[in-house]
Amino acid sequence: MTLDEPQRRSATKPSADIQAGMLLRSLDASRMTARHVGLYVISALGHFFDGYDVQVIGVVLPTLTTFYKLSPDESGALASSSGFGMFFGALAVGFISDRFGRKVSLMFALAVFSVFSLLCAVAPNFWFLISFRVLTGVGLGAEVVTMYAYISEFLPSKQRGTLLTTSSLFWQLASVVSALLALAVVPTVGWQWMFVIGAFPAVITLFIWRVLPESVRFLITHNQLGRAEMIVRRISSVNPSTVQRDGALSTAAEVVESDRQMPISALLRGRMRRYTIGVWVIQFFNGFVLFAIVTWLPSILKAKGFDFVHSLTYVIIIVTVGAIGNVGAGLILNRIGRRNAMLIFFAIGGIALMVWGVQNSTTGILLAGSVASFFIYGVSGAVYTYTSEIYPNRLRGTGTGWSGAAQRVGSIVAPLIIGFMIGAHLEIISVFILLAVGFIIAALAVVFLTHETGGMSLEEIEASVTD
Repeated sequence: MTLDEPQRRSATKPSADIQAGMLLRSLDASRMTARHVGLYVISALGHFFDGYDVQVIGVVLPTLTTFYKLSPDESGALASSSGFGMFFGALAVGFISDRFGRKVSLMFALAVFSVFSLLCAVAPNFWFLISFRVLTGVGLGAEVVTMYAYISEFLPSKQRGTLLTTSSLFWQLASVVSALLALAVVPTVGWQWMFVIGAFPAVITLFIWRVLPESVRFLITHNQLGRAEMIVRRISSVNPSTVQRDGALSTAAEVVESDRQMPISALLRGRMRRYTIGVWVIQFFNGFVLFAIVTWLPSILKAKGFDFVHSLTYVIIIVTVGAIGNVGAGLILNRIGRRNAMLIFFAIGGIALMVWGVQNSTTGILLAGSVASFFIYGVSGAVYTYTSEIYPNRLRGTGTGWSGAAQRVGSIVAPLIIGFMIGAHLEIISVFILLAVGFIIAALAVVFLTHETGGMSLEEIEASVTD
C-alpha cells in the first residue's frame, strides 16, 4: 500500500508543537542580525528614557526642596512618589503583557510616563507635582520590566546574557545625562524643563509602534504560529525548516505544550516557588540600595560639605564608573554564570558601601564612591537578566512584573527611611551601613534561593525549574 502525495505531505509534516519548537530554536541559534541590533537599540532607548525620568528627581530634589520649602519628610515623600507608582505599574503590566502582548505593554508604558512627565513641568503646587510623579511612575515601572521580558525573548542564546546586562548601561548613563543637563538647565531656565525633556519618548512612540514586532514566544503560547513564523524568518539568520531534530528541539516542543496549561499559581509552587521568592528578595534589596543612591546621593554629598554644583559633578563621575561596572558584569556573566556574577557584585558592593561611608576627603569620597558604584550599578543589569530568564514563557510578563514590584517596594522604602535618618540628624555613616547590610542579604539570597540559567535556551531553563 502506498501513500498518495497529500497523504505523504501530511505524514511528514511536523506537529504544531514541533513547528513551534523549530521557530524557537531558530531564534536561539541565530547570529546577531541587523534586526536584532534594531531591537536592541529600541531597548536601549527605552531604558535610557526610563532611567532619565526615574533619576531626574534626584538631581532636582535639592532645588525642589528649596523651591517648595519642603521638610526632610516631604522631600522623602517626593523622592519616593515615582517608586510608589512604579510598584503598581510593574504589578499591573504583567497581566497586560501576558494577555495582550509585549508590544501593547511597551506602548502603554511609554505613553503614560511621557504624558505625566510633561504634566510635572506645569504642576501648580507641590501636591500636584507629587501626584503626577506617582502617575509617571506607573509608566516607568511598566516599561522596564516589559522591555527586559520582551528583548530576552528575541536575543540569540549565546549573546542574551551579555546584551541584556549591558542594556542597563543606558539606564545608568541617564544619570550622567540628567546631572549634566541639570547643571545647564536648572540655573538658567528652571527645574521645570528637566521634566519637559523627560516627555520626549512620546515623540518616538508612534514610530516604534509601526516597526516593533510582537514577541514570537508570546505568539506561540497564544497559538499564532503563522505570525510567529513570519517574524522569525525576518529576524533570524537560521531557516526554521533546517533546525535539527535533537534533544533541544524536543525540549522546546514539550515546553510549548506545557505552557498552554500553565496557570499563574505555577510561579508559587514546586521548585519555582523558591526561585520566585529568591528573585523578590534580591530585587527588593537591589532596588533599596540603587534608588537610595540615585535619590539621595546629591543631598548626602551636600551634607558632607559639597555645594549643589559640586555634588552633581561627583554624581556624574561616580555614575559613569557605575556604567562601566554594568559592562563589566555583562562581560563576565556568560563566563562565570549568573549566580556567581550576582554573588560577587553584591558581596563586594556591600563592603565598598561601608568603606565609602567613612570617607571625608574629596579624593576618598570619589575613589570609594566609584568602586561602590561599579558594583551597585553593575549588579542591577545582572539581576534583571536573571529575572527575565528564570520565568516560564507564558508567565514571563507576570513574573518579571511581580519581581519589578518587589524592587519598587525597595525603591519606595529606602528614600523614606533615609529621609527620616537625615531629618533625625543621624550620622551619614549609618545610611551606608544600612545599605551595605541590604546588599549582604541579597548575596545570601543568591546563594540559597537562585538557579543557574547561563548557557541555556529559555525553554531549557523552563524545563529545569518547573515541575
